[in-house]
Amino acid sequence: EEERLKDAKYGSTRRGIAPVYADKYLKKGIRMCDLLESRETLVKKVSGILAYKNLTIKGVYGADATPESEIMGWLDKYGAIIKPFICDTGAFLDKSAKEGKRIMFEAQLGALRDIDFGIYPYTSSSNTIAAYAPIGAGIPKYKLDNTIGIVKAYSSCVGEGPFTVEMFGEEAEALREAGGEYGAATGRPRRVGAFDVVASRYGVRVQG
Repeated sequence: EEERLKDAKYGSTRRGIAPVYADKYLKKGIRMCDLLESRETLVKKVSGILAYKNLTIKGVYGADATPESEIMGWLDKYGAIIKPFICDTGAFLDKSAKEGKRIMFEAQLGALRDIDFGIYPYTSSSNTIAAYAPIGAGIPKYKLDNTIGIVKAYSSCVGEGPFTVEMFGEEAEALREAGGEYGAATGRPRRVGAFDVVASRYGVRVQG
């Protein structure tokens, strides 16, 4: 999709994050609990989703259809690793909270990459602000009682979209090298710039 968009691309990491979230809302996803079903049931679910997906793969992008055996092989390989750890995380965390245990959530992206509160469409595909941590973890009734934000002394950006304080040339390269500003997942050089007071103030407000 990024290749099709050419100059209008979003600057995706090309790791399949957006399709995963799209599938979730289209009800076309495989869930952790599906790995615990019978082989026959899992194959049936995969087959139904793949029939839909291959319409796009072939019709929109002109690529070869993905075979069912390839997807099942992937699920068998990685499913076997995570199966022993699958549980009702909401119940697990709820029990921990009632026992008085402290629960810490960790996040990666700032407010401007949030799908709802960020610079849409140049965002991640999920909610990255702190308030969503209990929801995403499965304990939506609990409120955060402390949020710690980390702000750099300069700005950095991964992907496309507006970046009002961006630096270029030798100055940018020196800052990028000094800060080790390369994508954690892709190794792509990050865009860098001066400290952005307006964006930082906004981030503090929505992150709480």
